[in-house]
Amino acid sequence: MEKPNQFQVSWEWNGKYHVAQTPAKKIIKFSRQELINKGAQAIHMKVKDLGTGYSFFCTMVYAFNDWNERKALWSDLGAYSRSLKGPWVICGDFNTVLVPFERLGGNSTFEEMDDFQRCVAFCGVTDCSAIGSYYTWTNKQDSYSRVFSRLDRMLVNSSWLQDNGSVYAHFYTEGTFDYSPCVVQTHGDIEKLRRSFKYHNIWSKAAYFKACVVQAWSKD
Repeated sequence: MEKPNQFQVSWEWNGKYHVAQTPAKKIIKFSRQELINKGAQAIHMKVKDLGTGYSFFCTMVYAFNDWNERKALWSDLGAYSRSLKGPWVICGDFNTVLVPFERLGGNSTFEEMDDFQRCVAFCGVTDCSAIGSYYTWTNKQDSYSRVFSRLDRMLVNSSWLQDNGSVYAHFYTEGTFDYSPCVVQTHGDIEKLRRSFKYHNIWSKAAYFKACVVQAWSKD
C-alpha cells in the first residue's frame, strides 16, 4: 500500500507501510509483527502489543480447497508447534470442519476431518471461546442446496488461555458475503459468555473414570 497521509505509520515491513492510527485502533491493538515463516497456506509470525509489550505467536491460515493439498498445512502447523514456546493463536479459514455436526448440508469425508483432528491434538490447541454465528460459511444457495459450515475458527494453546482467559472471538452474520467476519475481543468478562460442555467418549475408557466422576459429584 502507498504511505498514507491521514494516518500515522506505526511500523514498516518489507518496504510497505502499515497503519495503526486508524478508526479501528481500539479494536486492533496488536500491530507489530515479526515474520517467522510464510507458506502457501499460512503466515507464521510473532506479534507484540505496542501498548502493553505482550508478545505471542500468531499463525494466519487460508487453507486449500482440496483436502489432500491441506496435508502440507497440517505438517507446517505441527512443525511450528514443536519450535515455539509461549502463547500461540491459529486463526483463519481452514476450509474443513473438525467434526461432522459443524456442517449442515454437503459432504465431509472422515479422512479430511481425521487429518484436522490429528493436527489439533498434536499442536495442543483448542477452540477459543466464541460468540455469534456458529456456522461461518454458507454457499448462499436456496432451499435444499444450502450448505452451512464452520470453516473459520480461532485455535489457541494452553499458554494463551492462561494469559488471556477473558479473550473471545465474535463471529458476525455473513451479510452479503459468504463468510462471517470475526473480531477478537481482547477484554471483557468470560463468565458472561455462553459456554459449551465438551465431552470426549475416550475419557470413559480410563480405569479411574467412574471413581473420578463419583468423587466430583460428591462435592458440595
